[in-house]
Amino acid sequence: MRMRSTTGQEIYIALTSGNSVVIGTDYREVPKEFRREALMLVGESIEIDGIKTEDINHEPKPADNPEKYLVDTIKKMIEESKTDEKTSNFTASGLPNLNTLRSKAGYNVNKEEMLVAWYLIQKELKTDDEETIE
Repeated sequence: MRMRSTTGQEIYIALTSGNSVVIGTDYREVPKEFRREALMLVGESIEIDGIKTEDINHEPKPADNPEKYLVDTIKKMIEESKTDEKTSNFTASGLPNLNTLRSKAGYNVNKEEMLVAWYLIQKELKTDDEETIE
């Protein structure tokens, strides 16, 4: 696997076996025994075959509008529950399962964010019902 440093400085990796490697600004083949340690140096900005590790290992960010992103994610969970009764996307009280939502959203959603998104879905459904009545 070819790696290089994108910080402009050399990155030194040493193992407890006494072996070491230096990853410089030019691509170099990194021996297998050092790859794990090199991949863990996310903050050092190592590039692997043209892909920056911080692009791979960062915490996914929601869309520009996180409320809409969560609303859309919960709607997908609702659709999944309709097609597969075995999925546990919702709690016994009917709220979205927070752990499942975190997994589907791809980031650590807190309870308040989930409740706001759930409220927006309920409000949207109520508005849709009122429009069909009129």
